[in-house]
Amino acid sequence: MNAMRAWSIVVGGVTGYELWCVATGNDEQLLSRGIERARASSPAANAAILFAIGATALHLAGLVPRRLDVYVLARS
Repeated sequence: MNAMRAWSIVVGGVTGYELWCVATGNDEQLLSRGIERARASSPAANAAILFAIGATALHLAGLVPRRLDVYVLARS
């Protein structure tokens, strides 16, 4: 597998699932609603989720130095 194929699977899966939720009236099962519920469950969950989203966004955008990139550090 290569990066282009992996991104195609991610984008296709998320888009398909979100469209299915809207089409079937399952708005409460949208991924964003699930994250909202998880973040509201506790302050620790909120902090962990926001950290994970931020770390992933910075990693994917290439905006964090490799020595601070949690994905690089996890492989070490």
